Amino acid sequence: MTALSVAMVVMVLTILLGFVDGMRRTFTMAAGRNNYILVFRGVKIEAGFINHETLDILRVRPEIALDASGKPLISPEILGAFDPTPDAPRASTAAIRAIKDVGYEVHNKIRVIEGRRPERGKNEWIVGQRLLVRFPILHVGAKARLGRLKVDFPIVGVFSDDGSARESEVLMDFDDLAVVNHVPPAEMGANTVHLVLKPGYEDEFAAALRKDSRLKVDLYSEQAFYELVAGVSNQLRGLGLIVAAILAIGALFGAMNTMYSAVARRKREVGTLRALGFGRGNVLSAFVVESAVLGLCGGVIGELLALIVAHTTGLESRLMTVGNIMFSFSLPLSVFGYGLVAAIAIGVLGGLLPAWQASRLDVMEALRD
Repeated sequence: MTALSVAMVVMVLTILLGFVDGMRRTFTMAAGRNNYILVFRGVKIEAGFINHETLDILRVRPEIALDASGKPLISPEILGAFDPTPDAPRASTAAIRAIKDVGYEVHNKIRVIEGRRPERGKNEWIVGQRLLVRFPILHVGAKARLGRLKVDFPIVGVFSDDGSARESEVLMDFDDLAVVNHVPPAEMGANTVHLVLKPGYEDEFAAALRKDSRLKVDLYSEQAFYELVAGVSNQLRGLGLIVAAILAIGALFGAMNTMYSAVARRKREVGTLRALGFGRGNVLSAFVVESAVLGLCGGVIGELLALIVAHTTGLESRLMTVGNIMFSFSLPLSVFGYGLVAAIAIGVLGGLLPAWQASRLDVMEALRD
């Protein structure tokens, strides 16, 4: 029964960490190698406004990597939202990102899996595959509306991005968005700027940004930025740990009760060991190890239960949603490691006091008993 109580704690902890890891992976998978992001100074999300003068200054920086044709790999982007089901009784929200053609080279994990990429001047969209699962109405060949703009946007393709958060978005051409908003494309600003730096030029580029008073932007590596954005997963992890801790208290008392019973039953054996020359430390460690093994057995059972629950309920194939981001349940090896560590910790903590009591037993009294 003690092992099963530990197993329940580990099962809940494993499932909660599976949700957290899936969400975190979805955010961080959007990061590219040598990719950086510029946001308006003081802004921690893809919002704010970077004007076109700043974009013109950035494009000619020598630290930015070039593509095969010699163009700088710098992608100004605008992130917005729209209602993919305007005729439904209840409003929904999805994310849309406007990028230039170079954006597909900057975000080089984007792959078209159906149809084609949008062409400039045609107001076309390409939909992330996870967004399509959630809103089948956004299939190839359909048309959509963006806010109050009286323009039909035909959907011409579906893309994947290695399971990242971008698969929860729609992509369209940056200049087309400027035109439909009646802004000259050359004067269009951006919410963020994604770029690829030449290896080893990160510090030089950061120093140049600090020295130029015209550039009111902050530089992050995409990995660091998406780790920051994934802060909601840290909050969920904290809530999960609180729930697991409450359950662990019950399991801890269960383990303690079991080991106190073991000590009461084995007074004669303890006395015999002491009479044969085993010290108090030997007795203490023996009971603590026994309790730890009990916790470990419960941890293994709990992780097996978590796998069974995830498989039978279809968690591994189901899409969950936080805001506009869709993610999948994930159970990496590290989650199993955390579960086993928690189980052993419950066993050790639950066995310490009974083991201490056993080590302090009077030898003669234990033998008489």
